[in-house]
Amino acid sequence: MVLARTTEKFELEYPCDSPTEPRWFLARATPLQHQQGGVVISHTNVTDRKRLVFDLAKLAATDPLTGVPNRRHFVDVAAAELERTKRFGTSTSVLMIDLDHFKSVNDTYGHAAGDEALRSAAKACKSAVRKADLLARMGGEEFAALLPGTDMTSALAVAEKLRRAVASTAVCVEQNTCWLTTSIGVSQVSPDDKTIEEALSRADGALYRAKRSGRNCVIAANTD
Repeated sequence: MVLARTTEKFELEYPCDSPTEPRWFLARATPLQHQQGGVVISHTNVTDRKRLVFDLAKLAATDPLTGVPNRRHFVDVAAAELERTKRFGTSTSVLMIDLDHFKSVNDTYGHAAGDEALRSAAKACKSAVRKADLLARMGGEEFAALLPGTDMTSALAVAEKLRRAVASTAVCVEQNTCWLTTSIGVSQVSPDDKTIEEALSRADGALYRAKRSGRNCVIAANTD
């Protein structure tokens, strides 16, 4: 296109990894300004700029306190997974996870302990899910997990594993030690769901039933 003079400039960023690190280059093709034509091709190392772009994207998608993805990133990924579920007829489930009596942790031990409790809970939850799953902090003491390729039966087993992982985690701040529990609502994504928020809403309803049932338990969403 550049040689044919249908465009004044052509640019393409491409990866070119070295044995020790990933690298990115910008290739430019610019036509020479004379009648006989010709093109000047240049390659510029843009690795630092690409790293900055990647780092900023990661920061925008990450909860700064716990280091897990944030609500915005979760909803974006879950929405894409919903479309994949509809297209291929696969099973996907979501968990809504809430730490029990979290306000009392802050009130009794202070906000430093509360922050440590959130970090510890996030670490415990992450240890209980697969690499293919997505765990995120939705806000406050509430987390969510997206479980691709997982039906309700398997999702309930994951939720129970997660509940046990949190219950066995001790939070230590200075001379204080406290133990956490969590209530979890589970919902399977339906092909009839127009948005991922519909599945999350069902899981959230199950979560509140878990709270009313005494906390520290797992409840499945109603399917009727």
